[in-house]
Amino acid sequence: MTFLDMIETYNIVNGNDLNDIESIFKDIELDERLDKSTLAGVLLDECGAMRCIYETTASFKYFSDLFFKKYAWNITKLVNSLHFEYDPLKNKNMEWTETTQIEQNLDTEENREKNNTGTEGTVFTETNTISAMNSNTYQPDNQREGNSTRTDNLKETNDSNKNENLTWDETDTHNESGLERMPYQDLIEKERKVSQFNIYIWIADKYSSELFLMVY
Repeated sequence: MTFLDMIETYNIVNGNDLNDIESIFKDIELDERLDKSTLAGVLLDECGAMRCIYETTASFKYFSDLFFKKYAWNITKLVNSLHFEYDPLKNKNMEWTETTQIEQNLDTEENREKNNTGTEGTVFTETNTISAMNSNTYQPDNQREGNSTRTDNLKETNDSNKNENLTWDETDTHNESGLERMPYQDLIEKERKVSQFNIYIWIADKYSSELFLMVY
């Protein structure tokens, strides 16, 4: 029974739409970065006319699903490799360090001075007078003279001086690595081989070798 015949029989047995030729792949375990419909089309194109090793739909479906579980790790690793970022023409190995010295100076100086000088003075003369009996004139009896002086002198000084020097280094290390002693032409040829790799074809080749007779 060919693969296409197996799918048609599978649809009849399970009551599926006979035109749904991708139905047998509905349950496979596949990396989400790959398109299941595209893979189904490639498998049908590569294996559609091949004869299946397993003749019943149940056994073929079981081992088909098992294939994708068995190679799930390998497929994921291959898909990861397709997303690596690199320079295909890098042919060097260099490492260098950039050091930046940063210096910060902070000077703060504050001077405050407050003067308060005041003088308060009083000079007085006090005379007491009395008059003799039956006399209209007053004669000095006693006299007191004096003075009072107050002096305030307030001086406030506040000096503040702050000097701060900060110095530090910032170091960045860079590294570029690649292949040595290899001509650019060899690198170009290797890059061409990378660009020719197709994950869907790889899966189809593996799938056909394990589930189909390799004789038409």
